[in-house]
Amino acid sequence: MQLAALIVILPLMLISYSANAIVNNCQPVSENSNDLIIGEIKLLNSNIFDPNNPDENSTIHKIANTLHIQTRQATIRQQLLFQVGDVYNQQKIDETERILRSKSYLHTASIYPSDICNGQLVVIVKTSDNWTLTPSISVGRSGGITRTSVEIAESNLFGLGKDIKYQSESNEDRDSRFLEYRDDNLFGSHYKLFVKTAENSDGYFDAISIAKPFYHLDARQALSLNTSREKKQIAIYENGLIVDTAGQLTESLNAEFGWSDGLHDEQVFRYKLGWQATDNQFFNVEDYPDSILPVDSQKHFPYIGVEYLQDLYIQRENFNIMGVIEDIPIGKNFSARLGLLDKSWGSSDDGYIISANYSAAIDISQKSLAFIEIGLSSEVYRSAADYNALSFNARWFHYSDFNNSYFLDAELQTADNLLSTNLYVIGGDTGLRGYPIRFQTGHNRALFSAEKRSYFNWYPYKLVKMGVAIFADVGSAWKNDEQADFISDIGFGIRLVSTRQSDSKVLHIDFAYPLDKQKEVDGFQLVLKAKSRF
Repeated sequence: MQLAALIVILPLMLISYSANAIVNNCQPVSENSNDLIIGEIKLLNSNIFDPNNPDENSTIHKIANTLHIQTRQATIRQQLLFQVGDVYNQQKIDETERILRSKSYLHTASIYPSDICNGQLVVIVKTSDNWTLTPSISVGRSGGITRTSVEIAESNLFGLGKDIKYQSESNEDRDSRFLEYRDDNLFGSHYKLFVKTAENSDGYFDAISIAKPFYHLDARQALSLNTSREKKQIAIYENGLIVDTAGQLTESLNAEFGWSDGLHDEQVFRYKLGWQATDNQFFNVEDYPDSILPVDSQKHFPYIGVEYLQDLYIQRENFNIMGVIEDIPIGKNFSARLGLLDKSWGSSDDGYIISANYSAAIDISQKSLAFIEIGLSSEVYRSAADYNALSFNARWFHYSDFNNSYFLDAELQTADNLLSTNLYVIGGDTGLRGYPIRFQTGHNRALFSAEKRSYFNWYPYKLVKMGVAIFADVGSAWKNDEQADFISDIGFGIRLVSTRQSDSKVLHIDFAYPLDKQKEVDGFQLVLKAKSRF
């Protein structure tokens, strides 16, 4: 019996020893891993709060972790630009990190090689979740207008990364109820689906889009099909008061195909062919039956487009949102599109449409960043008035230290033959915070803002970050036959952001004091609004 037992046990011991030898044949990663094969990918996804951190182990943290449905590993794996068997590529690792950090349901994301086992890399993908179920009731006020909203949203449905939202809101334009669904990985693919339907007090809005975008820099093809219908009433303002209203019905269809040679030397060129059809009809509304309406238009045209961008990024904290690491693009980006209008295709006139956009960032120093954006749009017709528009925006950020920064913002928009329903506006949350909403309107708009920002280290329950800002605004909106009437304000504001929530909006509470037009406006304006930036 003993001999028989030895005969059985000895081979098992040899197999176990051999297996352990294979498993333990690992060594630390050297500095350069680019030529090694990825042999294993370990996904380490943690809940919202870390129970091993005393600052994140209270009752409220435990309840949040218990109620939260964690992101599934398959959801994270769908975002990876590499797989087992690929050669390790640091550019793909860095881009995958940025893709993961861009997902609202993830709070942090890092990817790194941990070991070399049997000549192949073990790569760790480490993430942590955000809280994604957000029922909310909000009241906002800006430029003398009160807005209310009731919303329930889930940006990580069943841990699958799907986004669904229902919202009922009331603002200066309309009362609205809408349902929205977004799926960025349809059936586990890289196709995206977006559906939105809204019932409004002045009409409706329905849209559906299905697309396979250039989901990463080295992607070679893209497809998209979008369609929408919208009926609404557009109020026309002067000195912050409604002077006219027009109804508008818009139907739009766009189909596009794109291709690229991929990423080369940190640069990407993309080319696009598409078809755009947009029909605009205007009508009188009951309260303003004698309004002078813009002319109806149909724009049906094929177009060609080109896009250029650079793969250059830096990371910053306390940039747009407090307490979150953000990936800031600092490369150049250029896009242009040319379309040909013809009556035989259903257009209301012959001509062409051209648009172009350019943006660039300047990494001035470790503490200073500057951004420039320029946009051009032109519509040239054979028998109708031409339309031309130019926009310019320059922003400058300077960080004195981790808790203090300065921000300057300069904007300019100018256009000719703007429709009365599309005039530029300024006042309230559209700039000039010390004045009523849409206080000035026109074909031109200029705004300059300066802010001193401070960020507090106080971080209660690892949930909310707080900051303050002192600001000044100068600007105007004016018609082409008028002189610009520049007005200014000063003020201070409080900023609050929930850092562990998927919709990390920055709550702005601003108290702004007008320095001009004292007899026409209130002594101060309260601006209460959730924004995507500080």
